[in-house]
Amino acid sequence: MRLATASDIRRMDERAEKEFGLTRLLLMENSGYSVVLAMERVLGSVEGKRVAIFCGKGGNGGDGMCAARHLISHGASVVVGLAGTKAELQGETAVMCGILEKMGLGPREVRGDADLPWVQAAIGAADLVVDALLGTGSRPPLTGVVDQIVGIVNSSGKPVVSIDIPTGLDTDTGAVPGNCMASTLTVALGLPKRGLVLYPGTMRVGKLVTADLTLPISLLTDPAISADILLQEEVAELLPVRHPQAHKHAVGRVLVVAGSKSMPGASALVSESALVGGAGMVYLASPASISMSGRRAEIIMRPQAETPSGNLAEAALDDILRGAGNMHAVAIGPGLGIEGRLRQVA
Repeated sequence: MRLATASDIRRMDERAEKEFGLTRLLLMENSGYSVVLAMERVLGSVEGKRVAIFCGKGGNGGDGMCAARHLISHGASVVVGLAGTKAELQGETAVMCGILEKMGLGPREVRGDADLPWVQAAIGAADLVVDALLGTGSRPPLTGVVDQIVGIVNSSGKPVVSIDIPTGLDTDTGAVPGNCMASTLTVALGLPKRGLVLYPGTMRVGKLVTADLTLPISLLTDPAISADILLQEEVAELLPVRHPQAHKHAVGRVLVVAGSKSMPGASALVSESALVGGAGMVYLASPASISMSGRRAEIIMRPQAETPSGNLAEAALDDILRGAGNMHAVAIGPGLGIEGRLRQVA
């Protein structure tokens, strides 16, 4: 799956409208609805739940206002806070706010310290908080009332759903230079963003899911989006299916040349990794004094000559080369050290 930057998302939105006629208002509607579906899929039904939604003045806030309407349709009780004033809203966000106003659920403006008691009360009464304060177009650190709202939400301990990215996280780098929303669930819109999988930001993301906005596949797989993340299901598709009657010699023999007296764990880790990776037979050539007690019993030991300090000796080379000739793969190096001629021999 591709990992997008903030500029990738801007380009994708522009192309969606110009090339396919997918207006920003339509994409915002899809975003709000997809967020609610993701919330229910991961956290359970919202029916009867009290939800406090905090929106910013930009597109992320519009997504949150749209989600508010769909949450109500799904049986939730919703209050909406706006970090700013309604007069500052533009475009699609103003449209979404207008719809809520007509429903009698217009957002409460949060302008400064005088409004913070309402924020605390709304969070205190809520079962769940939705973070729609800032999206991919923002750059931390946070300031003003947004910073204050994030601090109050984090200190509440309430579960938080962030729309697209947790407020305060750098979209492209994962940097967290100040306050950042500590999310329980982050619903990435269209594509996950780089900052959601990079440290330290990924520690604020919680469970990450991606919402389908019905964007054309050509936009989601645009070669200009240069980063990818390999998902578990994608890895599974690459792994060969082993025949249920396969013999251990038929699925790969691996020789591991690793370890020393001071670093015995390296040899165990590599050998066990080879087994977990699917090798049928794993042989470990390491200094004879290394003990594999407590390690995987399947590992076949090939004790080797060693130096007085417990490193692999040059005299072991012939036996290692003979063993390597009958292998499908050889792993060499971890924990061997660099004593004497060992580096040249390796």
